[in-house]
Amino acid sequence: MGDSTRILDEKWAREIALVLVSVVFFRILHIVIYRFLFGEWRLDCHNFCKQTHVDNEETVPVAESEPGNATMSTLKKWRISNESVSMVHSAISGFWAAYALIVDPELFKSPILYHCIVGRNLVLMMTGYLLNDLVDLICNERSVRIVELLFHHVVVLSAFTICLFYDLMLGIVVAGLLMELNSIFLHIRSLMNLYGFDKKLTAFRVTVILNIITLVVFRLIVNVYMIYFVFASFSMSPWYIASTICVLILCLASSNMVLTYRLLAADGFCGASRQRQVPARVETEVPPEHQNLVKQVVQGSDQNDGIIG
Repeated sequence: MGDSTRILDEKWAREIALVLVSVVFFRILHIVIYRFLFGEWRLDCHNFCKQTHVDNEETVPVAESEPGNATMSTLKKWRISNESVSMVHSAISGFWAAYALIVDPELFKSPILYHCIVGRNLVLMMTGYLLNDLVDLICNERSVRIVELLFHHVVVLSAFTICLFYDLMLGIVVAGLLMELNSIFLHIRSLMNLYGFDKKLTAFRVTVILNIITLVVFRLIVNVYMIYFVFASFSMSPWYIASTICVLILCLASSNMVLTYRLLAADGFCGASRQRQVPARVETEVPPEHQNLVKQVVQGSDQNDGIIG
């Protein structure tokens, strides 16, 4: 009894340490990327509640105006660095999930009961990233975008908690993390929007096409697989755990459907009337004292893509 308790304590100590290492790694990565992109050290979490003008979709700090690193708003710099960290994380977790499923196909064959160290470590790494990003969003994001991002993070963390504490559903969770392969292109698309890329450029159009292809293959099809297997295997786990997982997966599916529609509409696949329009230029008749604010709103108008995953 004493030996088993000691082994269990050592296991949880190791796993908590892995989560903390993940938190520290992604926090340092954010600092390094911010320094690399903008030549500044950003060691703390800023709070942008100070002095702002509020648009319907965006909270815009009132200090900066023209594009470019030298005069880019602190909020926009944070968004670019946050998207960059998220892109790196998506690449790590997406390919890690694919590797786990390839080298240990039992995760596919018995996704409810089977567990392995490579898959469990992936979930621990993801937990650390999500905790770090959750705090970062609460401290920095000041638009309606935060609602769907926090909803997504809470849903995923809830699924991870069940997986880690009950040693169930690891195959379902790892398969779900294949969605991060699509998130790579979602984050690239958001970064191109933040930097003001022309949507007619070949690079942007290629990104859009790859985004749609990976969205169907690695997000929608995977989500259907998750729903099918959880409902088909309902009796293999306690009813309260199975019910909770079903609700979480359905919440994730609804988020993915909304994301799919918004991406298709924004990129013109649902007709020109629903396509996101290029923001209007700031004209000379705008009073000089208001031009800075209008330019900020124009620059920020395409930043609210609402990334899920």
